[in-house]
Amino acid sequence: MTSVTELETADVFDMWEILNTESDNEENLQESENKSWCVKWFLSMWAQLSLKSQDKGKAKWVVTVTVLIVILFLGLVLISVRETEKRKEVEGYPAWEEIVNQVKRIEENHSELVSVQTIGRSLEGKPIQRVSVSAKPESKGPLVWIVCGLHAREWASPLFCLHILNGLVQDLPSESELQKVTFQVVPVANPDSYVFGMSGDLENRLKRKNMADSGCSDPLHNGVDLNRNFPVGFNLSLRSLRDCTPVRGTRDLFCGCSNTYGGRQPFSEPETRVLRDALTNEPPWLLLDVHTSFGAWMTPPVSRPSRHSEHKDAWNIKFVTDFLEHNFDVSYKSGETSSVYWEMVGGTMVDWVYEELGVVRTYILELISGCKEGDDADDVCWFQFPAEIAREEVLPPAWAGLKLLVKEALRQDFKHL
Repeated sequence: MTSVTELETADVFDMWEILNTESDNEENLQESENKSWCVKWFLSMWAQLSLKSQDKGKAKWVVTVTVLIVILFLGLVLISVRETEKRKEVEGYPAWEEIVNQVKRIEENHSELVSVQTIGRSLEGKPIQRVSVSAKPESKGPLVWIVCGLHAREWASPLFCLHILNGLVQDLPSESELQKVTFQVVPVANPDSYVFGMSGDLENRLKRKNMADSGCSDPLHNGVDLNRNFPVGFNLSLRSLRDCTPVRGTRDLFCGCSNTYGGRQPFSEPETRVLRDALTNEPPWLLLDVHTSFGAWMTPPVSRPSRHSEHKDAWNIKFVTDFLEHNFDVSYKSGETSSVYWEMVGGTMVDWVYEELGVVRTYILELISGCKEGDDADDVCWFQFPAEIAREEVLPPAWAGLKLLVKEALRQDFKHL
């Protein structure tokens, strides 16, 4: 004859199976599998205690453990719901393959304006593409280079490059000033880690560096920060030194796990060598390096303070932030990077383009965050705020600001065009 306790135990196991089945979809299957051992252990303990309590007549044990199991279930459900919500918040960002396909469709639909070229390959062999957009492909005007996705976790950056490409093919026919320049757009400069961030565990989304082996056992922090792998001010980053650890028995420091580790030497990474060669072969008149989500339009220098009256006209971009605040009610900081960031950082692309290639009009755009007041201030929201907010609230003002910057720079530098 089946005992009351055995029936209660069976009922609880049935409850677990129902909850486990409801939660086992593609989105949270891994989380359910990882947690099930804990729940099943508690259920086993509950069954054992229940049998003991029946023998000893101590029903209070059954009640106590049942309450604990209910609390555990509720906790796991809340954790699962929260993780599902985080995943939904970043839905809508395109995978790398989708970005490649969108760029291809733009080229096919606007072949008179757009041409795509593979300028090199990443560490894992993925193509790094440059999209050229010009109203007069046969006679290139001043080159405007826009580089997105150096830091893999900043998903709004490649999304902005796609927004720019779609904006250009739409606006070029009617905006005569934009027809005077040629845009060279690199949608994803760090494709390997962008793909890594889209796969596997939620924490993979926070991968910043490339996929090189820097000797760090944590895959999330293994690799080289591509925006610290350029020669000007190489290894100057104070943050990188703070993240280093002493090597036992030596005076050396191990920095391979630092999120700002710049590599063994400048241009040690294939991704930065691709950019070096492309930018050297076709030097920009204006370059914009796109990141997120500090909310600033900035100029060089990054690795040192600016000198007195150093390119005052070209680096006065407050008119852009004033325009955005007045027309879009969007607040951005502006100024030289070393002062806006409160510290000097070495090895950046913009300092190399400015110092080595002599490009005065070199800028950094840190898109504003799309996290709303009351959102959890976690890194996922900071770098990958909801894609719908990015498309509707963040990217359109930034595109308007970029067009204004290009037009005003043209008026200053090419009065005869």
